[in-house]
Amino acid sequence: MRLPHQSDDNAQPPPPEATSPALADNDRDWPHHEEEVPETRSTEDRVELLSRILRGLGATALVASTTVFLVQRWQAGNDIQRYLILLGYSALLPVVAFFCGLRIREEKGARTLLAVQLATVPLHFAILGGLLYSQFACDNPTSVIPAFALWVAPSSGTAVLTTVGALGLLVPISFVAFLVLARPAASSLTLAALAANALLLLPVRSPDLVAPMVAVAVVVLSLTEIRRWRRYASLKTLEGRLARSMPWIPVALLIARSLRMYDISSLFQASLLGSAAFVLFVVIPSELEDKDAQVGCQAFSTLPAAASWCLVVDVVIGWLSLPRDATIPLYAVPYAGLLVLMSLATRGNPSRYQWAAVALATASVTANVLLHPSVFSSLCCMVIAVGCLCYGFIAADRVLCVGAMASVLLGLGYNVYCAMRFYSLSSWSGLAVLGVGVILAASLLERKFASLQEYVRCLRHRFARHARGVAARPTDAEPDVRVMG
Repeated sequence: MRLPHQSDDNAQPPPPEATSPALADNDRDWPHHEEEVPETRSTEDRVELLSRILRGLGATALVASTTVFLVQRWQAGNDIQRYLILLGYSALLPVVAFFCGLRIREEKGARTLLAVQLATVPLHFAILGGLLYSQFACDNPTSVIPAFALWVAPSSGTAVLTTVGALGLLVPISFVAFLVLARPAASSLTLAALAANALLLLPVRSPDLVAPMVAVAVVVLSLTEIRRWRRYASLKTLEGRLARSMPWIPVALLIARSLRMYDISSLFQASLLGSAAFVLFVVIPSELEDKDAQVGCQAFSTLPAAASWCLVVDVVIGWLSLPRDATIPLYAVPYAGLLVLMSLATRGNPSRYQWAAVALATASVTANVLLHPSVFSSLCCMVIAVGCLCYGFIAADRVLCVGAMASVLLGLGYNVYCAMRFYSLSSWSGLAVLGVGVILAASLLERKFASLQEYVRCLRHRFARHARGVAARPTDAEPDVRVMG
């Protein structure tokens, strides 16, 4: 038995909280949570990366399975039965997504499933369009359609009922998916996606009819993208960008279908090039942050725009059988006007576009008089050159002034020659009308120059505002919906 004043050699050491110096070395051997944090974080990061990879693989497998189902020809059953199987499979994805979010409490997987569901909606519309086309075709393309792309309904009533039933299921599923991925713009994104997908339902396949549909869809989606969807900060995240890309999928599918299965016409090529030019000039620069990249992208858009207009002119000349002295101005002058419009909305120096427009117009009408001399070509040369001369003086550009004056004198001289040699009433009347018009234009320019300049400045500001869109809000007042968590 030990007395209180006696010491015990077998006594336990004091706890680590004691301030004994002898315990300072032993304190290093005690486990510290701080030393375990890097390893724990590293493990968590690897698990998160693995989960992200697995989600990506799963999404790829789902999209691939739907695509294979689209092109696979089965021997058993008809096309309606095949599509109902696909529709049931697609209806199962939202159920699995809600199970993942509500029961497993993991919202990333749920959002991935809903995003995959949205991406496969255009495939449904493509199949429904094939079923409707088999009964209500409005054209007769000469191309041979591959067997995997043939979807035939047994009757017109069956095609309509299948389409209505599928829409009754796909529309609410799409809205819920957009509500989860991009709540602030869920309504507008749903309407835009359904409108774009509706183009796949139209029973037309001719590239000449598909071309204006593609052009209108690209313009409307681009303007909506800039003026509406980019106002929300939440739509600039990865999920927001995915949601914004969904309305573009049916347009891409429409283009791919025409390129793969039908003979491409000049009008369709012009539509594709014009749409590409519009996207390069309006949409892509608003996504770029570098000023030089924005200016370069807009400058590059002039090339597909020029090719698109040349193809359109080829089609117009073939339809109307225009005379030779009208072809060169028809190629160059409207495109010069397009360059002027682009100068009003460019992010770079507008004078470069305007200089190119004036130089192109002057050179084209001059070449037209030299290659195809006629009363019409000379009058056209004088009218266009006078306008270019006015711009050259206002811009104080000596090269443009000299070139435009030379074109005016060339057109005037040939018109006087025709009037004196052939005694043509058209030559005399054309000169008289042109002279009166030039004098009136000079008076108007001198009297209203300040007002005209202010009008042009306001017009440029309006074009630039619509092209660049509304600036994004610094913060998004509406948080992302969390129905899955």
